[in-house]
Amino acid sequence: RVREVLQHPELSAVIGDSDHVTWFCSAIGCIHHIIQAGKVWKEEHEPFAVPKHQEMPGSDSRFDHQLQACHRISDLVELLNEDASPKGPQAFITKTSQFLREPMRRAMVGLARLPMVNGFARTPPLLWKMGWCPSPLERAQTNLPPIPLEFLKEKPVLRSFIQRVNSIGWTSRFQFEETWASLLGLLNPAENPEDVMLEEEMEQSELMCLAIRGITSLLLNTILRPSAGNPTNSRPLCIPRHDSLPFLATQKGQKLGRLRVLVDREMQAMQSTRSQKTLVPATST
Repeated sequence: RVREVLQHPELSAVIGDSDHVTWFCSAIGCIHHIIQAGKVWKEEHEPFAVPKHQEMPGSDSRFDHQLQACHRISDLVELLNEDASPKGPQAFITKTSQFLREPMRRAMVGLARLPMVNGFARTPPLLWKMGWCPSPLERAQTNLPPIPLEFLKEKPVLRSFIQRVNSIGWTSRFQFEETWASLLGLLNPAENPEDVMLEEEMEQSELMCLAIRGITSLLLNTILRPSAGNPTNSRPLCIPRHDSLPFLATQKGQKLGRLRVLVDREMQAMQSTRSQKTLVPATST
């Protein structure tokens, strides 16, 4: 039932409200426990951890509980992007029962789109190992700023960021523009191309290819309906090449349509009869 509730925009907004932190934190904890009990992760798997915020007077355990949920949702989103090939036996797709796979995937994406944890869900865990510590964590907040450009220039970080954006989509126009600007910043060539080594040029080309793929998928998510950028309850908008004529909806148009069906049937019958005659060999006298 969590999957259906999270797909409803109004109910999802209620669950993601700051007054209901314990609700979605408990839901994230339950799914994380189910995945952990199913031994989807490798035995040597260690959850990613971010630097702890500074202890401030008057702070309670509410933020710690919320930060733990952010760690868990980051782990869950990482599972959605694992390799599902036979060489990757630890992947979520191959280790989870088929009847649980799609409902749990939709529940993960729905929870990852909630405002309180969405910043961590979109952030590659490699950034914490690289020493990134944004200022909101010091103020006991989980709304993270955009990833700095110098970190996105690392291929593993950029690849993970694009995969996460493709998995959970974007929640607002501001977030779409923010992601768009971050990826466009990677398309700027070097100031002095002559001074760039061959290895650096190849590295830059790979980064630009990844950025273009990310921009392409970002634009494709804009045609999702009824909610653009939401892959859980939306589908790509199908625009036919040939629009139906309004005349065909009238009474005379419907008569013309029925007549066309009869003509098509007669033509198919004539073609089948002609093909049968050509297949029959001529008898010699």
